[in-house]
Amino acid sequence: MTQRDQGEAVNESGGPAYDRRRFLRQAGLGVAGIAGAVLLDVGTSSASPFISRAVRGAATSPPKLPPGLLAAAKKEGTLNLIADPYNWANYGTQSTPNTVIGEFYKLYGINCPVVNPLGSSAQELTAILSFKGTPKDPDAVDVSPEIAEQGEAEKAFAPYKVQTWSEIPSDMKDPKGAWYGDYYGVTSFGTNTKVVKNPPKSWKDLLKPEYKGQVAIVNSPAVAGDAFAAVWSAALANGAALVVSTRERMAAVADVLAAEHLALHVADPEGMLGGIRRAGAAFLGPLTPEALGDYVAGPSHVLPTGGAVRFGSPLGVYDFVTRTSIIQYSAEALARHERAVCAFARLEGLEGHARAVEARVRSGG
Repeated sequence: MTQRDQGEAVNESGGPAYDRRRFLRQAGLGVAGIAGAVLLDVGTSSASPFISRAVRGAATSPPKLPPGLLAAAKKEGTLNLIADPYNWANYGTQSTPNTVIGEFYKLYGINCPVVNPLGSSAQELTAILSFKGTPKDPDAVDVSPEIAEQGEAEKAFAPYKVQTWSEIPSDMKDPKGAWYGDYYGVTSFGTNTKVVKNPPKSWKDLLKPEYKGQVAIVNSPAVAGDAFAAVWSAALANGAALVVSTRERMAAVADVLAAEHLALHVADPEGMLGGIRRAGAAFLGPLTPEALGDYVAGPSHVLPTGGAVRFGSPLGVYDFVTRTSIIQYSAEALARHERAVCAFARLEGLEGHARAVEARVRSGG
């Protein structure tokens, strides 16, 4: 979801500028798959092309590609995709016409398997870094702005400029081609005019008595991105209080928000904190205002923002030291875990790993 000021628009035809910094700050609500967030396509392999654009109709002929790109892609034989649900952004599948993946397959005949279709942006970046240089290395990903920036900083993306590159506003793409803003969604009202004769026109309108008992969102904000985006939009527009029936539900909402600052003005705040997994800094009780943590309390005030606490932590001494994992097995322990290790190794296609374990078990070390 992109929160814009009234009257503001992307600068495509002389309107107010929507600069890159505001785009990155406002567009991303974290890496939890928030529906309606501005997402970006980024290329991760220089060998496999992925033209991500709105499919306006059935493809008739392949667009012009850089020399050698199609041949290299066909030699690989597979375009590895990740976290692209078939019903999201018209991705579709190889067998569905007039969809991104369906038309790509029709044009080039290259298989496009999608692993972890409901995965998060953070999981996509992890897959790129984990499988780099292997047959499982993702070729194109669809991630949130924060993860695009992080991946660019970690040199996870190979530059690639799609055919319509010149049509993309300069403040919506990386100048070197690491990523570009492909699409975005906005939260809007849908009204059944057969029931509601006077459709609401603002969030404030929804508070009018005439709409009592007639406003609903899809699913629960704790599990559905579009529902969470609706609640978030209402909060940004009016300020909001989420009323829940139990402390457990309150903790669940806090987990979804994944705030850098969490103030627990409740009875037994220590007990509630035990049920919350995602918070940058927690301020326990009414006598612990956030300003204490900002200036004098002691813990680092450099906190993960934008929901990044889902995978990050406050800056600390461990960010400036290195650590080493030390592993040592006995012959008995190795034999006990042989079957599991070999199964995992072969699932990943790493036959050498499996044989290294089997050889040591047979030889007794």
